[in-house]
Amino acid sequence: MIKQKFLYVKNKDFPLFKEQMKWSGEGTQNDPIVIDFINETYTHIYFTNIEQYVRVMNLKNKSFRFKNCQNFQIEGCKIKILGLIDCLNINVKNNVITKIVSLHSGECTFTGNTIVQESYERIKKGYHNRKYFSNFLYHNLLFLGALFTFLNAMLRTPIAALDYFVPYLIGFLMMIPFVIRFFPKPLVRIIRSRKYPPHKFENNNIISQEQFNLNYTVQQN
Repeated sequence: MIKQKFLYVKNKDFPLFKEQMKWSGEGTQNDPIVIDFINETYTHIYFTNIEQYVRVMNLKNKSFRFKNCQNFQIEGCKIKILGLIDCLNINVKNNVITKIVSLHSGECTFTGNTIVQESYERIKKGYHNRKYFSNFLYHNLLFLGALFTFLNAMLRTPIAALDYFVPYLIGFLMMIPFVIRFFPKPLVRIIRSRKYPPHKFENNNIISQEQFNLNYTVQQN
């Protein structure tokens, strides 16, 4: 039997998943939705655009990715990878976590977790944000250099003849989708995320990879 590894829980489909998996709660602050069961065949759970109050509890050997989510509490889980992308107000409490990735996220609280030291140091220092920023600069500097070369060639080359102008125009129009895809949106995300309060860390158990392998090895399903 082939296992279905990936479960995508998007905002529009959330009520359906809630009903199918019999998750209790209404999603309010006083009555959060409690996710304490997900079929064991699903090993990678992706939550997207969810702002209801949700508690994820006592799930083992899962990888979670939260994108544009808030108001989650993750408690008592054994997590292979925890990914936070554009997230706010995520409370991560009393879990065992192999790896954490935080990108454009803030105001999340980590309390009483067991975390591998390398992953802990990276998230505290904002490694993934800096890596994203350096990649953004690298690729866009290449693009801006190519654009400057292109415009400079247009100015230097006589374009009175239609034979010259049309290829230049076509080349310029072909670059517009790349500008829209790789420049404005990532730049807005970087600027916006710099305003987020940093994550908070309280009473976490930070251990080496060797200690983790000895005591908290995540078994494969």
